[in-house]
Amino acid sequence: MLVIKLALRNLLRNRRRTILSLLLIAFGTAALFLFRGYGVDVAAMTRESAIRQVWHLRIATEAFWDGERYGYDYLIAPEVLAGVREILAEEPQVVSYTTGLSLMGLLGTEEKGTTTFLAIGVEPGNPVPPPEIKEGRPLKDGDLGAMLITQDLARELGLQPGDNLVVKARTIDGLYHAANAEVAGIYHVPGLGGNMVIAPVSFNQMMRGTDRISTIAVKLADHGATEEVALRVQRALEENDLAGLRVKTWQELADFHHQLVLFLNLIFGFIGLVIFVLVFFSVLEALTMAFFERIREVGTVRAIGTRRHQVFGMFLSEGVLLGLFSGLLGVALGWGIGSLINVAGLTYNSP
Repeated sequence: MLVIKLALRNLLRNRRRTILSLLLIAFGTAALFLFRGYGVDVAAMTRESAIRQVWHLRIATEAFWDGERYGYDYLIAPEVLAGVREILAEEPQVVSYTTGLSLMGLLGTEEKGTTTFLAIGVEPGNPVPPPEIKEGRPLKDGDLGAMLITQDLARELGLQPGDNLVVKARTIDGLYHAANAEVAGIYHVPGLGGNMVIAPVSFNQMMRGTDRISTIAVKLADHGATEEVALRVQRALEENDLAGLRVKTWQELADFHHQLVLFLNLIFGFIGLVIFVLVFFSVLEALTMAFFERIREVGTVRAIGTRRHQVFGMFLSEGVLLGLFSGLLGVALGWGIGSLINVAGLTYNSP
């Protein structure tokens, strides 16, 4: 207790220097608090965006995940899909699931020209990813020849909701198939643009001349149970002679999320290192100045029998108290500024 009283008295000897050092440390701590909060918030938003676009689990064949998509052996047959449906129906964490099948080809009109496209096949009542409709309407159950196109594609071909298209693609047998389609709406999904089209999976199956699908997306009730459910579903697939299918979690598919989190951690680590160096030398300077100003005092206490480690302990206790008070003030300041930002609803969107 005596050591703390002496440290407080010594800190208050030169109040101006103590206050400046305290403010520097406090502002540095507050900056760390805010940067860390921003990083956690951005990581959480990208995580939710990734889950919204791919759902918690994806089931596909080994060939599909390995990129061996020649010959269409990677597609999932209806009887295999039926077995997967039974497994998912017995899993209590599964909220819903949906199938998908992609399609590549040409689309356009005679008047406005044609262009290549990649169509994501979705179940209209349960699409993954869920599109944000800018114009027109979303896909509905029962739609077959309806499509959602991007704003880029709409500008390129001068298309509007209600326009008719001619779609050409190759079937799995190597034949060319043409069909009419309608622009149901113009959509926006973060990360998807260009010539990306969203179409009913039944339309893609018709164009490919198959009743198979490529992937199954699964939504869970509890985000924290993703890994556990993935292991259970994979085990069930193997037990039901469906070992050719592999389950992947959203963490395995969300490369952008992991890269962003790594980038934010690097930035936060660099900023933290810079602030730590500034704070360290600030405290060191304050203690060094205090030592030189009190050389005679140190000599006096040494002359009356005080040992070196005791003198060092006196100065160390001053630094600890300065750091403790400054850190608490910085946390309170960072929490206050963060609360004001949240109350004001201020956001930052990168250009």
